[in-house]
Amino acid sequence: MPRRSPYSELTLRLQITGYTKEDGTVVEPRPFNQVAMQYSEDKAKEGGNLGWRTRQDLNGVFAEAAFKLAKGKMTPQPIKTSHGYHLILVEDRKA
Repeated sequence: MPRRSPYSELTLRLQITGYTKEDGTVVEPRPFNQVAMQYSEDKAKEGGNLGWRTRQDLNGVFAEAAFKLAKGKMTPQPIKTSHGYHLILVEDRKA
């Protein structure tokens, strides 16, 4: 299956965060899980929820990006790994 282009990832980010069209029309943000279900090509089709993970559960740049984020924050740009492009949203943290 072909990988999505960075342009597609920008489209996903805009759908999650909302945006204003050139004509001034405001497009309301959509929930992260809805966008993940619509556009994902893997288990994120279930809504993108990976459950609770430790740093050791994740690999390389994905882990680095995920553990830099504060609760409720999303990566400012897609993260590229050997599995494709990812937008990461940290919903909560445990001590």
